[in-house]
Amino acid sequence: MTAQPAWAAGLLDGIDREEVIKGMKRTGHDLAWFSEHRTRLRREHPDEFVAVHDRKVIASGMDLGEVRERIQKKGLDPGKCVIQLVTLVDYSWLGY
Repeated sequence: MTAQPAWAAGLLDGIDREEVIKGMKRTGHDLAWFSEHRTRLRREHPDEFVAVHDRKVIASGMDLGEVRERIQKKGLDPGKCVIQLVTLVDYSWLGY
């Protein structure tokens, strides 16, 4: 293991590493779920922001702020959810 730079000393103090790892795994699973279900999501939520948590759609809408509010009303942290704009047209071929 390499030595930690001086500026990083104490950076992770008070952080529950197991909780961080759990959150990263959940986000990975949610991103994979989102990708696997993109065709259905395009049909059901065209040009909407869609929020996914634990592999379930928990909120959607045209306004990102409103979607975030709906997530919070469910007692969840929007920062711990996958929120993506589901466009009716697939722009991934544009290469950006």
